Amino acid sequence: MVTVGNSIGTEQLEATACSRAAKRAATAQRILEAARAEFGEHGLEAATIRGIARRAKVDPSLVMQHYGSKAALFNSAIQLGEAGPGEIEAHLHDVLDVRLAALARHFLQLDAFARASDADIARVARPWVTAAAGPATGQHSPAPAPAG
Repeated sequence: MVTVGNSIGTEQLEATACSRAAKRAATAQRILEAARAEFGEHGLEAATIRGIARRAKVDPSLVMQHYGSKAALFNSAIQLGEAGPGEIEAHLHDVLDVRLAALARHFLQLDAFARASDADIARVARPWVTAAAGPATGQHSPAPAPAG
């Protein structure tokens, strides 16, 4: 009977395998976080695998290797798992922050907002956002027209 390796070699192989698995899991998590940001800023249709990969600092093929498709990645990105109510609320606040930042960037591209201060933009946006969100019942009311 021929024995390949020894106990030290086996331990090293196991450590390497664990290290590879940990790196793979960390990469998958980085891709998932990048996807959440991209989907939050651009939406499902406008977000791209290349944009997600760029944000995660990986090759686009690695995104596909981990998740298979943009739809599968989106599905993974929106899962909250076993999150409790406080975690869901915090997640929704994070999503709202990302969307508000994207909205602010859009408004800043408009001529009227290009000259406005942050306080002026916040003053205009705050009632619109809070009215659109409605009470915590999950019902939404139409946003008021911007004052102007």
